[in-house]
Amino acid sequence: MHRPNVELLKRLPEIAQKHWEVREERVRQDSRALNIRLQDQKRLNSAAIKAKLKGELTAEDFDSLKATITEEIASIEHQLSALESERSTMEELISQTERELVDLVAAWNKAGVIQQRELCNVLFPEGLVWSHEWGFLNRQNTKLMQDLRSFMEELASGVKIGVPDGI
Repeated sequence: MHRPNVELLKRLPEIAQKHWEVREERVRQDSRALNIRLQDQKRLNSAAIKAKLKGELTAEDFDSLKATITEEIASIEHQLSALESERSTMEELISQTERELVDLVAAWNKAGVIQQRELCNVLFPEGLVWSHEWGFLNRQNTKLMQDLRSFMEELASGVKIGVPDGI
């Protein structure tokens, strides 16, 4: 199993913070656009109600428009909720990395698809190449292969991993 080296673990909070800053800006932009759309839908809803009261809109047209507006508002609110969830998950992960070494398996299992992709980008900025024959352990994954080679050389040289007696 590939494990991040000590230098990467020390830099993980900084790396995660940099990646999150980029993603956070996109989240802010998406959130801003969604809030504008939400306000537009609410204004449209208000205008539809006024038009109905003035008799400018038939009951059938009003019901149809109201259903469309309600669906759109629900969709926008769902998207805003997803962005907020992503934001809080990333902030929690960054906070955790600042407090302690991250349990990457638990972080992976807890993360959604977007967070898993971002975690992969942080750990393997070059990406991971998949081979049906070799899986992830193939020569095109240079960082992974270098780390594996270093580990194998340490084992071959008799370097003990852990405490002096090798436990």
